Amino acid sequence: MELIVKTYGKALVEFGAFVLLLLLFMTGIQDTEGNVGVFAMMGASLPKEQAAPGSSFTDCVEESTRRFPQIFYKKEGILQTESYEVTELLEAVDCEGTALPLQIRQVWNPWGISEPDAYCADTGQLCLKTPGIYTLQIAATDAWNHTSVCKVSIPVNR
Repeated sequence: MELIVKTYGKALVEFGAFVLLLLLFMTGIQDTEGNVGVFAMMGASLPKEQAAPGSSFTDCVEESTRRFPQIFYKKEGILQTESYEVTELLEAVDCEGTALPLQIRQVWNPWGISEPDAYCADTGQLCLKTPGIYTLQIAATDAWNHTSVCKVSIPVNR
């Protein structure tokens, strides 16, 4: 027993002092507002957390029921090898039916090679130079920041 007290005595004394100090911090001090303990006083001095507007569960449910934007091909008839307005060929709408701007991300020619110069973003023109099936990667983002990305294949004749 004497060996145990010699070996672990210092650790037991330190543990007892730590427990007393912790008890003093939790219950031994009181401020003018009636908060007892250092932790309660620090917590009372922090600003109260406020709920952000629109953060309720019903808002989350409403947000999750909105559909993502729909992107579709709208041109009828046969396409020839020439330039077309993108809005003439494709359209995107949100869940309420409002038209959305299209973002052409990439255009592949009939051989599957990317053609960055086939679409001019400044004019909105899509230049289809050779016959075949072109593939476009298109994106549309609605007012709720829902983004749809799809690939559309467009057949082009002579």
